[in-house]
Amino acid sequence: MTQEQPPGEPADRARESAADRSREQDRPKLPGWDCAPELPGLLAESFGLLDRLTGARRTELLDALVSRAARLPHAHPADRARLAPLYAVQWERAVGLLGDERAETRRLAARLLEVLRPGRPEATAALKARAEAEPSPQTLAQLLTAVGAQGPGARAAAWLRRWLDHPAPGVRLAAALALLALPDEGDEGYGGERLGELAARLVGVPGAWHASPHPPAGPFGSALRDRPRAADRFVAVLAGRSGPVERRVAVAVAAEQVRRWRRPAEVHWRTVLDAGEGRGLVVREVLTGAGRAAAPYTEELVRLVETGEAASWTREGALVALVRLGDRRALPRYRDGFGAYWARGIDVPPPDWAPDLLPVVRGVLAAAVADPRPTEALALDAALRAARSWGAAAAPAVPELAALLGAPARTARAAAEALGEIGPQAACAAAELARLATDRPWQGTQTAARAHWRVTGDPALALQAVGAAARAGLGRPVHRYLAELGPLAAEFAEPVRELLDAPGEFSRVGAAEAWWRITGDPTPAVPALLRALAPPTPSEAGPPTIEAVRVLGEIGTPAAAGAAPLLRAVLASERRYGTTVAADEELCAAVRTALQRLG
Repeated sequence: MTQEQPPGEPADRARESAADRSREQDRPKLPGWDCAPELPGLLAESFGLLDRLTGARRTELLDALVSRAARLPHAHPADRARLAPLYAVQWERAVGLLGDERAETRRLAARLLEVLRPGRPEATAALKARAEAEPSPQTLAQLLTAVGAQGPGARAAAWLRRWLDHPAPGVRLAAALALLALPDEGDEGYGGERLGELAARLVGVPGAWHASPHPPAGPFGSALRDRPRAADRFVAVLAGRSGPVERRVAVAVAAEQVRRWRRPAEVHWRTVLDAGEGRGLVVREVLTGAGRAAAPYTEELVRLVETGEAASWTREGALVALVRLGDRRALPRYRDGFGAYWARGIDVPPPDWAPDLLPVVRGVLAAAVADPRPTEALALDAALRAARSWGAAAAPAVPELAALLGAPARTARAAAEALGEIGPQAACAAAELARLATDRPWQGTQTAARAHWRVTGDPALALQAVGAAARAGLGRPVHRYLAELGPLAAEFAEPVRELLDAPGEFSRVGAAEAWWRITGDPTPAVPALLRALAPPTPSEAGPPTIEAVRVLGEIGTPAAAGAAPLLRAVLASERRYGTTVAADEELCAAVRTALQRLG
């Protein structure tokens, strides 16, 4: 056996024929992009070639095809729709390859069936039959995983439980993870909690799994994501372990549970807060988006800030969490590090911190006036966001903001936005705002025109600029400005109505609100807003969903009464919506307000 040959494999290379090598030379070269027009034909040709190749060459081609199939769920929807039928019909070929003489080829065939999930009894039966005779533990583990992926039919759970006592730890783990992939049938027998404990006890066992190709949570993250009872027990078992791999996996699984569920077990929060510096990146991601859910742990957060290393991720996440909670103990450090990289998770500081932070904000703005292309871009962005969010409270910064209207376009537009939020107290900038709104076309024309209206009370320039953008069509108007103009923008109502069926949620929701505020007619607006309440998955609920909820609440009954059941379902969900805890909290707050109005 040569060094290059995997243990236990036949000596294929020595027995490959000249015909095999010739076929390998004719192997199609698959393009790197799923959108390539020639890809469907090349994939079909490649799958057909699997029937003619043998040995290592068949394995190599199958490996490439399985990799392409595994990434299909992440492809563009149009490419997914074009390629999915081509992959779907390959399940019978994959079943045939389960009998290949090479264990690696058999493993890849099982992996392809896991990815394709045909759910056909014939496929499940073939996987089970191969598992009963499979000598390779690695291939056997993949076969069990593929059986679990086919769903709960054919007594899959009972069959998989048999393998929980297999001598190979990798096989035991594959059986446990496959069972976790099936619908939760409670905690009887090998139900949620027992499976969680079994999986946890295998985390640190050599040979059970290999950490290198996996994210921090390993294969346990995806298996436990939607099994909270199993995850609770899993993390509880690992909480007392000191091994670095076990601690890393425990923290990653706990962090996912905190982000995903509205009432995670206490053990998950404790695991995250006690993670230590070695898992700081995961901790920072959780704490940065923790919202009000972190409020019971403010003392622990203060401890992490005071005892953590100056540039540690854990300390940074704790500091961001405290700022977002409005805990004034974080104010001195936030002020001293205003605009630092670690503070990018803070969209805007608390409104009541404006008097304390205004001197810092004005200093950053003044430095940008002196240097139109400042090196401290993060600080400038933070200062402009803060001034905009504070509105009239930022009036002392008007001189610096007005001076920045001559800065590069991105800065000038943000300065105009802030001046518009300040309102009449920024009237001294009216002439420059008018010039920016009329002099030349640029990305801030509508912003400058709207700011001119807000500081002077005269809507003429805003109507001219925003109206022209509305007539230009999709992607051009700032819908929020049209909504603010309301009935003043009546002549632009029809162009707005045409955007109610726009392909993007931001455009549809923005156009729906603008239409209703301009015309007072909710009839065409409500269906567009309701579409935003039913994202494909809860995690995809974003700012358009929150805005749609707010507008539906303002429309009220009877026109928006149909939204009430959907909104109650959002509140009743155990799953969080959006990508962070804070986003879910913002959505729930909007839902409660809307339901008060809808009854």
